[in-house]
Amino acid sequence: MIKERAVISRYGEAFVKSARMKIGLADALYEIKAARSLMVKNNNFRVFLERPDIALADKSEVIETVLSFEFSDIIKNFLRLLIHNRRVNYFLDIADYIRQKYAHEGKEDVVLKTAYPLDLEVIKRIEDTLEEKLKKKFKFYIQLDSSLLGGLRAVIGNTILDGSLRGRLEDLKEQLTKIKVT
Repeated sequence: MIKERAVISRYGEAFVKSARMKIGLADALYEIKAARSLMVKNNNFRVFLERPDIALADKSEVIETVLSFEFSDIIKNFLRLLIHNRRVNYFLDIADYIRQKYAHEGKEDVVLKTAYPLDLEVIKRIEDTLEEKLKKKFKFYIQLDSSLLGGLRAVIGNTILDGSLRGRLEDLKEQLTKIKVT
């Protein structure tokens, strides 16, 4: 699993680096999404590319035919590289990795949960503070959650920063249950 994630991120980053210089990030994202969509909708095409008993030259010819009008050479060459290195079965995962990481031009998604609507000025201060402390750029989504009672909860990937009243009350409850009364 760790090796697969390393392969996916290494190829994804290499594609983005190369594509960014040749066609720009926006076009690269568009093409990787379109190629992924094509492979999902046309399972026979994906299975054909993954078959080890078909020669690279034959696969390359089909890639050129199928992708000739809508896609740049960068995506076609990337698929050829994956086939040559026997990694084409990772294409959908690589495309997902690229889409998730670069969909907002390198910004990571943050779900900011709050019990009450916030002013834009407050949201901007929260954004600036998080970006400065975590040294990352973020794309914020606001979600109202009355169960928080007050305060905020920021969900960044698998990380939860809980400054909600409910979270503080739960922490206090846990601490109180650990106290032994004699």
